[in-house]
Amino acid sequence: MRALLSQEVKNILGSNTSVVSLLKLPGDASNREFYRLNLSTNSDRPSSLVLMKVFEPEAGKIFLNVQEYLYRCHIPVPELYGYNPEKGFFFLEDLGDIILESEVKRAASSVSIKYYRQAIDCLLNMQLKTALSKDPKCIAFALAFDVDKFMFEFDFFIQNVILKHKGKKIRPKDERELRKQFLSIATRLSQEPRCFTHRDYHSRNLLISQGKIRMVDFQDARMGLCQYDLSSLLRDSYVVLDSNLRDDLIDYYLDGKEELEGKPVDRNSFREIFDYTCLQRNLKAAGSFAYLTYDKNKPNFLQYLPDTFAYVKENLLKYPGLATLHQILSKYVEEIR
Repeated sequence: MRALLSQEVKNILGSNTSVVSLLKLPGDASNREFYRLNLSTNSDRPSSLVLMKVFEPEAGKIFLNVQEYLYRCHIPVPELYGYNPEKGFFFLEDLGDIILESEVKRAASSVSIKYYRQAIDCLLNMQLKTALSKDPKCIAFALAFDVDKFMFEFDFFIQNVILKHKGKKIRPKDERELRKQFLSIATRLSQEPRCFTHRDYHSRNLLISQGKIRMVDFQDARMGLCQYDLSSLLRDSYVVLDSNLRDDLIDYYLDGKEELEGKPVDRNSFREIFDYTCLQRNLKAAGSFAYLTYDKNKPNFLQYLPDTFAYVKENLLKYPGLATLHQILSKYVEEIR
């Protein structure tokens, strides 16, 4: 394989470049494979690349479409040096191995705050630049978090957590009321103004390269409410932030948003929509962890369910309008009682 990749790299970076070593990288929940290629070169070309191997041609097209758009907008995504669609090879800038999750878990609080603020700055920058440079050729602008998408993700939670993980059958009356409650939330969230969303803006998809936040795993981008990516970052199943820090970071986001847009934000309304978005997002995440465990044989993800359920319970108890939903879910998921 190394000889094959050396030829591919020569075609991209020049004939004086070859692959010295090949190291498979962890892919987390992805269906793709990643490798670090250490290179031999006597030019100003990079000394290493990351090879992303995509097995579905359509997935490669979508990645390429979104990457090219974000790179043109000067969003901090990895540079694409070249690709071979027939082989599913994408040769990307090597951003290193430091992800936000691991860095903030071992760093002092002041360092964590710095990186979270930087991640919020990147998020605001993406929301602003993509609003100013809309491109109908980018597939993300043709997709949205609409009622159907939200309901699909709620159903995903029901199928994978209640039916599969908990092994429980929902009573018909409860199921009707549960879907009614979910539909109410989906309708409310889908009516919010939309912006470009990364879709998985959490601590495992934010790398720290040369002290700067860089984002990866953006190929599922679509239009959605501005709270969506913020909820992914601040109600992250992999890193649980102190509630006071989370509140401070929400204020930091809103200060930046108001400055960029030149108009005030109703903070109470914003926070309520943020919490409802977190509820939806965390239920979807719980469904994903169960799906990865039982369908993809990745049981390591079960360890993130308790914190995810704790987020869900906190928001269900916070708003009287969610009391019925809390009552029904508590029958089937004991962690949120």
